[in-house]
Amino acid sequence: MNTAALRRMDMAARILISILFLYSGVGKLMDPAAVAVRLTDFGFPMPMLMAYLVTAFELGAPIVFIAGYNLLIVSTLLAGYTVLTALMFHQFWAAAPAQQAGQSVNFLKNMAIAGGFWFVARNELVARLTSSGPTLRLAKAGEESGR
Repeated sequence: MNTAALRRMDMAARILISILFLYSGVGKLMDPAAVAVRLTDFGFPMPMLMAYLVTAFELGAPIVFIAGYNLLIVSTLLAGYTVLTALMFHQFWAAAPAQQAGQSVNFLKNMAIAGGFWFVARNELVARLTSSGPTLRLAKAGEESGR
C-alpha cells in the first residue's frame, strides 16, 4: 500500500471518529441553556460558561483533529475528554435498572472512541520517535547515545 492510500485512510478515520463530536457540539450550540442545566445537575461551577467551553471544545478539537494538526496533543485531549464524559455522564453502575443497558452501551462506546484516539496518539508518537528528522529518534541497538 502506498503512502497516499495510507494518508487517505488516516483522513477517513479522523473524519469518522470526529463526526460524533461535531454533531454533539452543534446540538450544544443550538441550546446552550440545556447544556448548562445538565452541568448544574452534576455540580459544575459556572454552568453557562462551562457549557460554552464544552461546546467550543466539541466543535474545535475535532476540526483540528481532522486537519491533522498536533495529532499527539489533540488526540490525547480528546481521549481524556471522552473517558471523563463516560465516567461522569454514563455511570451504568449507578443507573436505574431500566437505564443500565443504555448507559452501559454509551459508556463502552466512549471507551472504544477513547481507544481510537489513543491509537492515533500512539501512532503519532511512534512516527515522531522513528523519524530521521529533527524530532526525537529511537537509538538503534548498539548505537551510542552520544553522551
